[in-house]
Amino acid sequence: MAAGDQNLGITAILAFSHGVPRVGEEFLIATSKLEAMGKIRSLAIQPSHSSVGLSASPSLWVPPSRMALVDIGVARPSIDEPLERDTAQLISLWHPASREPVGDGLTVPFNSRNAGRSSGALSVPGGFTIWTTGLSGAGKTTIARELHRRLYSHFRVEILDADVVRTHICKRLGFTEEDRMENVWRLALTASMLAETGAIVLVSAISPYRTAREEARRRIGRFIEVYVNAPLSVCESRDVKGLYKRARDGEIQRFTGIDDPYEPPLDPEVECHTEIESISESVEKIMAVIESECKPWLGSASAFANETKPHEY
Repeated sequence: MAAGDQNLGITAILAFSHGVPRVGEEFLIATSKLEAMGKIRSLAIQPSHSSVGLSASPSLWVPPSRMALVDIGVARPSIDEPLERDTAQLISLWHPASREPVGDGLTVPFNSRNAGRSSGALSVPGGFTIWTTGLSGAGKTTIARELHRRLYSHFRVEILDADVVRTHICKRLGFTEEDRMENVWRLALTASMLAETGAIVLVSAISPYRTAREEARRRIGRFIEVYVNAPLSVCESRDVKGLYKRARDGEIQRFTGIDDPYEPPLDPEVECHTEIESISESVEKIMAVIESECKPWLGSASAFANETKPHEY
């Protein structure tokens, strides 16, 4: 079946390698489950961030946006794969002849659990972001995973871990101030688009600059900032990868907390002190805020009862 005869639609959030392709172009679409030819049926280019607060003049760095929300028509395979399930999946576009990469990103899932329900501004209940920020080793990913475990049986939940996202949507970004700002902006764009489908999005990212986090809040709207606060000495003691030692030895440059700054939130919705709190205590703080501030968005489901003890940091 040719791509022009497609009968399966995939919506994806993509970051492109070089410029943005045109509507009507055909590419090889690859996920963990499927390779098939697909044709771009529509795309909405996402805005670049404002570059406010960069040490360099903003006029020196105003790139065109290389992110877009894309609708792709794909020839349905003979074995029906669950591309439209309610979890985001990695997706890549390749030139069919040269096999050169075009773009990488995530599918935007269909929320089957909430189909046909309405919650006002959004088409489905849910739709907000928990943004955890803090030094490497503070406990952001651990908290996000436990929140996912607590919420998943009741709501659709997506985790955007900055280390993982750097393998696709942010794979070509470095660690300069400009690239860090762009990294946070791409996370914010992705979180906002997933939240618009009704997902609770758990972002785990150092996101060291206040300006970038403020832009993320403005873009996303329904935004809960969680400051995962742990002293640098504690974070270094948890560093199983040895990144802090390598940074202190000069092997890694611009490492946050060593030779690159971290700007703590001034007024986060939640502050977790992970050097003195268990993961259960930290997560309960966040769950209390979800219950008090976000429950009107979530419908009638309840996920706020105490559960079994999770792993520690």
